[in-house]
Amino acid sequence: MPYYRYSKTVHQGQQTHYQQHQKHKQPERIQLFGRNGLLCNHLRAEMQPQPPPPWRWHIDVDRIYGLKNEAVVIDMRPPKKPTNNRTNGNLLIFELRNVCGYSQPNWTTYMWHMRALIKDKARGSIDPENFDWQMNDEQDENVYTFGYVNHNVQLKPFKLGGGRAASVLLWPDVTRYFADCIKRLSPGIIP
Repeated sequence: MPYYRYSKTVHQGQQTHYQQHQKHKQPERIQLFGRNGLLCNHLRAEMQPQPPPPWRWHIDVDRIYGLKNEAVVIDMRPPKKPTNNRTNGNLLIFELRNVCGYSQPNWTTYMWHMRALIKDKARGSIDPENFDWQMNDEQDENVYTFGYVNHNVQLKPFKLGGGRAASVLLWPDVTRYFADCIKRLSPGIIP
């Protein structure tokens, strides 16, 4: 799943224009995981001195990039090479707003708080590299997804990645933590 850097310009407080950054005539991808990933760079600074596990963390992506009028945009259905009668399907593009994580020494469960920008539009009907977005449905503001990475966490220097993503197992303490994150980020969703 590719992550991209976009410029973000708000017009009259209602409509937002998104335009993909280009680097060497290619879309500028962002690395989220791994030693030099966006998440790790911010966690490394925030988690010193090293606390004992489990590590509960939150990154406000809006704050990190919002000051520069930029956004992290995720293509949840990247195009595939057509084979036989397979098509590339519809576009499903989100802006990453917050990331909350719950880490133990050998695994991390994370939650992404996203804004739906393009959903279920046919490829070719809209340019995913340069488009305008206006909130038509309040539900689009607060979309969540969870992920699980099996890895070795090293906080000095922090490294998250190199493992495989798998289905998410939410133990009671992890579930309570993420429920608290959703309550804080999207008041009213969870009573």
